[in-house]
Amino acid sequence: MTTILILEDDQPLAAEWQIALEGEGYTVVHCRDATSALDYLEGHDADLVIADIFIYREGTLTSDGGVKLVGLLRAAGARTERPDLPIISITGQPQDGRFVPPVLDLTTSLGADLALEKPVPIPDLLGHVRSLIGSRDAQGTTLSSAPEQAERDADG
Repeated sequence: MTTILILEDDQPLAAEWQIALEGEGYTVVHCRDATSALDYLEGHDADLVIADIFIYREGTLTSDGGVKLVGLLRAAGARTERPDLPIISITGQPQDGRFVPPVLDLTTSLGADLALEKPVPIPDLLGHVRSLIGSRDAQGTTLSSAPEQAERDADG
């Protein structure tokens, strides 16, 4: 079974993605911040990560989002290093009005395989997921076994 980790603070959006991905046969693990995503990845494998760049907690932008996750997954020598793990970074216009394209460029420069701007239509998201997982599988990378837990929230 192929496992996809979603880093997303918007619960309704994460649920929408999860339903669509599970409908395609994927196992989905949901984390609400980069710290819990990294904790999960220390004990489990994932075959792809979808990471929201801007993570808000109680209306305030945190530094615990996709930029942190992508950076730590791609950092050479880091214990969390995963050079072959496909990563899709996704973001929308942040609440404080900052401009999106430079942030998406930053995540690809850190090592994200693809950067998308919200809203991403579900058929497009599924197509990108299939493409990245198919590309990884074609390179001979073994896909992980799915964990028992289908969803993990940062709250515990």
